[in-house]
Amino acid sequence: MRLKCVIYHQNWLLIFIGGTNDRNKVLVVTGAGISTESGLQDYRSEGVGLYDVSDKRPTNHQTFLKSSQVRKSYWARSFIGWSSWSLTQPNPAHKALAKWERYGNLFKPQLTHIVTQNVDQLHYKAGSSKVIEVNIFIQAK
Repeated sequence: MRLKCVIYHQNWLLIFIGGTNDRNKVLVVTGAGISTESGLQDYRSEGVGLYDVSDKRPTNHQTFLKSSQVRKSYWARSFIGWSSWSLTQPNPAHKALAKWERYGNLFKPQLTHIVTQNVDQLHYKAGSSKVIEVNIFIQAK
């Protein structure tokens, strides 16, 4: 694959990737930074990310399954945080991508899909439908 274009705006990064036979189609890859402008805190940004300013870390699958206390804590945090998290709205970047997808026949290159690590649903709320959510953690030992 060939990198076609990179656009950086404040704290989010959009990467357009080529590599198909059709040079008029692109894939957009987004990460947590695109949603910070909607008011969601990211985890890894130096000095402001949750992991940098606290000792909180995500629960791994094995710990979640083994410990009823971890499960209770997880569900309590989820329950308390859901009301504000679910009210979060897409920002101009999410809306621009949705318009690009919706009116793809008017734009070249045409947006074919959005791949995101985010699970905040903001791409969907903005109107995008061709979203692929990928959220994994890989650790080398």
